[in-house]
Amino acid sequence: MYPFVIPPKHDAALPGPQPVSPWILVVSVALVLMSGLIYLRIGLAGPGFDELFGGLGDRLPLVTRVALLLDGYAGVLTLVSFLPCVALFRHRRAFPGDINRCFTWVIGGFGLALTVLFIWITAMYLPLESLGDPVS
Repeated sequence: MYPFVIPPKHDAALPGPQPVSPWILVVSVALVLMSGLIYLRIGLAGPGFDELFGGLGDRLPLVTRVALLLDGYAGVLTLVSFLPCVALFRHRRAFPGDINRCFTWVIGGFGLALTVLFIWITAMYLPLESLGDPVS
């Protein structure tokens, strides 16, 4: 019936907007920078591995082929870590739940970067192990 919803009145017992703690901002920036460096390194190393493994074709493990196809999307993954940190800086005064949610996303983005790095390293070493088998 009404095109808008009337917001509930603020309860005085609940805490209002608070400033973001400086340590949260510093840790967020550090984690985002490390995530960005991980993705940058993966993006720069991809063409070299593509050239190295280019002649192997279908003999490459599936994980390696997928990793080589997706190395160009490292910049998109950087945004996953970068956007929550921007939200923290943009809303320096927010409700504690919003601050915690953004900080959790920053930590999750760093966890994603570490997971991608682990998968990338594994994917790039699998063909080297399989190439060493015929030599042994």
